[in-house]
Amino acid sequence: MTASGAGDLGGDLQDMGARWVHLPVADFGVPSGEVRAAWPAVSQAALRALTGGGRVLIHCRGGCGRSGMAALGLMVAAGEAPEAALARLRGVRPCAVETDAQYAWAAAPR
Repeated sequence: MTASGAGDLGGDLQDMGARWVHLPVADFGVPSGEVRAAWPAVSQAALRALTGGGRVLIHCRGGCGRSGMAALGLMVAAGEAPEAALARLRGVRPCAVETDAQYAWAAAPR
């Protein structure tokens, strides 16, 4: 994020009253290690926010693969069928979820 000029993004968002959770994933990659372990709690918190009428910001550098994977993961966790959820997501963001591994990670039950 620093190399892209967004090194202060988390702090800037927190200064505006938003919660910030940083789950770094390599470009075209899937969560591993600490990120994989943190995902269940983070996704449940995001779903609680959405269910309560809140908003959740998901981002990566390009706004496609990793962001799409996280959004799809939330949609599946909320009860949507993976293929239908991906079709709906791509209706809004055609580049969402760039690799088979990203789809498999997001579609997997947790």
